[in-house]
Amino acid sequence: MKQNRFLKQVILGIIIGVIYVIIVKLLNIPKESFLKYGIFSAIIFIALALLINLTYSLIQNLKLKKIISMMNEKKTDKAIEKLNELIDKCQNKYLLVNMQLLLAACYSDLNKTKKSISILSSIDKNNLKGALKDCYYLNLCSNYFYLNENEKATKIYENNIDTFNKLEKVYKGDNLVVVFIVRSMYYLSKGDKKKVMEYFEKIKTIKNSPRLDYAIEDLEKRLQ
Repeated sequence: MKQNRFLKQVILGIIIGVIYVIIVKLLNIPKESFLKYGIFSAIIFIALALLINLTYSLIQNLKLKKIISMMNEKKTDKAIEKLNELIDKCQNKYLLVNMQLLLAACYSDLNKTKKSISILSSIDKNNLKGALKDCYYLNLCSNYFYLNENEKATKIYENNIDTFNKLEKVYKGDNLVVVFIVRSMYYLSKGDKKKVMEYFEKIKTIKNSPRLDYAIEDLEKRLQ
């Protein structure tokens, strides 16, 4: 994975600082002037590095919002194309994970479940934090259920039951529908159709985007 942009800027700052010290020594610049202008220059450089990094993250997040809109409009192939372009150039490890999760979701939407799992498996687990980690296990669990690999899916679900309980409270819209689908499939694997129907009825009350229609139809078929 490419180095983080901010880390590169810090390294560049250190190199510039070393060069600055060498110049000061060679030109016999007074210590007072060195401290005054050197510290000021360092503060300016760090501030610029932070601003550049923040601007980069904001621009990338705006691009991801457009891609999510494409996914919701079922323009999945176009979304995959754009995500691959961003992934090739991404220099922020957390943004990269977000892009990989979206790419995996795109392949799930195309019913290419094994490809989706392959992408999820390639993600560096050390970069899975907070919401990214929650989304990772949700996607992985749902994919294994769709492949009818219930043992793997059930293990993920039961090992992360607190996560699923939390997501049911904080997620809305499509994300909440996915949580309900996964919980329905878990109870279906346990033979608890009453519980499945409870979640299926909850799904009906949520307005979802067209991209999830196939998943809801699949669940309905499993209930027959």
